[in-house]
Amino acid sequence: MSRKAQATMFIVLGLIVLFSILLFIQYRSAIVKLRSAPEEINPLQRYVEDCMDSVARKGISLLSNQGGYIYLPLSIESDASRYYSPDGQGILKIPLWFYKGERYNPSVEDVEAGLSRYIDENIGSCLGDFSLFADKYNIITKEKRVQVSLNKADISILLDYPMEIISLSNESRTMISRFQKTVPGKVRHLMDIAEYLMESEVRGAFLENFTINLMAANPAIPFTDMKFTCERLEWPLAKVQSDVAEMLTVNLPRIRVKNTVHEPFLAPVSTYEGLRKYGIDDIWEGNIPDAPDDSYEYFHMYWDIGLPQQENVTLFLQLTPQQTMDFIGRPNDNGVLKAKRAQGARQYLSFLCINLYHFVYDINYPVIVTVQEAEDSFTFALPVTIRNNEPYKESYGYEIFTTPSFDQGFCENRGGQLYEIRAYGKEQGYSNIELNEVNISLECFKYYCPLGQTAATDGAYKLVTNLPAACSNPFITAEKEGYIKSKIQMEGDSLSIQMTRLKELPFTVVVHRYNSLAKVLDAASPLAEGMNVSLQILHDGLDQYKEYSGSGNQSQDMQLIDDESVYDIDFMLVDGGEYVGGYKGKWKVSASEIAGAEKVAFHVIQYVPAPFTDKEKMEMVGYILGGSYADSLEPELT
Repeated sequence: MSRKAQATMFIVLGLIVLFSILLFIQYRSAIVKLRSAPEEINPLQRYVEDCMDSVARKGISLLSNQGGYIYLPLSIESDASRYYSPDGQGILKIPLWFYKGERYNPSVEDVEAGLSRYIDENIGSCLGDFSLFADKYNIITKEKRVQVSLNKADISILLDYPMEIISLSNESRTMISRFQKTVPGKVRHLMDIAEYLMESEVRGAFLENFTINLMAANPAIPFTDMKFTCERLEWPLAKVQSDVAEMLTVNLPRIRVKNTVHEPFLAPVSTYEGLRKYGIDDIWEGNIPDAPDDSYEYFHMYWDIGLPQQENVTLFLQLTPQQTMDFIGRPNDNGVLKAKRAQGARQYLSFLCINLYHFVYDINYPVIVTVQEAEDSFTFALPVTIRNNEPYKESYGYEIFTTPSFDQGFCENRGGQLYEIRAYGKEQGYSNIELNEVNISLECFKYYCPLGQTAATDGAYKLVTNLPAACSNPFITAEKEGYIKSKIQMEGDSLSIQMTRLKELPFTVVVHRYNSLAKVLDAASPLAEGMNVSLQILHDGLDQYKEYSGSGNQSQDMQLIDDESVYDIDFMLVDGGEYVGGYKGKWKVSASEIAGAEKVAFHVIQYVPAPFTDKEKMEMVGYILGGSYADSLEPELT
């Protein structure tokens, strides 16, 4: 029995081995059959990988233009103060990497996850359900998974997408699950450089100090000074803000970052460093060194962010034309910075008027930073925040300074003395005419009180009223439709206010193509579809901002002074979201010209070929600001 049992066991084992061999042979044959004709599916595999490449490049472009984010965090997306939109519509959003004392730059893992999600969500539309292969294969797919890796010089993409490919001609089956693609792109390397710059800015507030230094060096921007003049010194806050914005627009791109590719200085670095040994005493003693012409740029516009040497990297900073700037100067009187006037002791300085002023500024604006190497670029934004003339990194945004408010008790507690207020202006071509129905109000400390209107009284148009008892020498404001609002301080028992009349005229804008290669300026032509012009016309007390487009909506009016006047004009021409030209200059209008005018035509330059490189853009800006064309393209009154 023992031998029979052993024999039976060997027979069973033999059958199992034989059966296993047969199964292996059959399975191997099936594998060979599944993988038959691999050459046939190569086009399909290339098709999937080409879609991976196409979708990935679009995602890379988007994240590179949005500070590493394809999908902005909700906290940024829902707060317009935390990003800048160059298109003005929120389609593209460049986030602030630093906000209210916190860093919000994405990590490498965040960027990889965002790009993986983008490819996963968008590759299906590229593949199109494999309709291109519908006549050859029946393709059965399972759930896909995308994994992205940012490398220093490129980006690796792994697509795990199991699919069974069944040939319609011979029913052979092939299984594919993994697709790989490497896309060129130095996102990780450029992000590293961007972080160097951000950390340097957070530590040292370079951009805030750069802004303060520029403002202090600009004689048009009042800080702290004492001037011996009897002329009342005033600066419209809107004009100061415009000057600051213009100054930054021109000078931010001139910042050079150490160890990157930039315009060379005029002298060796050792020459500038040697100037550091000179102090104020040397200058007083006349020991003034021979400094290169660009010494200011070296000491105030050369930024060492601690970056190792980069052979091909350029860093470009800019304040874009569409950007808004939060800007407050204090103290200001209804939007005007005014020097305080004081006279010296009569026996010594009776012939002198002394104007004293000290203004403090709160400023916020975003700087757009672009890191570029060859064809790759990466853009993000950083806030520049100045509070009370000092760098401030703990917040972004300033407290709202309240305007004078109405207080019934203050306004109704009137004194017994009567005051006479008259307003004069131009009427029907005659100057210095008493004006009827002029709204008169008072400002004193933090209070505002309406006083009434001028009306016919004793054969004259005037307002006779008493004033709040708790206020002496208040400011009186006169307002009337068709006139510039006027404001003057009451210093006696009567006041005459001169008001400037406005004339409203329809306007059009025409464009002149300037060929920068041939140095030729073409004749005027209408704005093309898609072109927009931002018009800024400034006059003391009259600041106007208009938008004019080539879309056919041309019915607009402009208010001009109905008298001799000089305007500062700053126009900007945008085509498809790109700054392509403009006009800048002064426009002097005589009284006779405005008297006979029925309409006005403004002219702008279109710089062609459209600038592409940073150098070309700076050349365009230089031409527009240079204004050599300004006289020939002055606005026309007809």
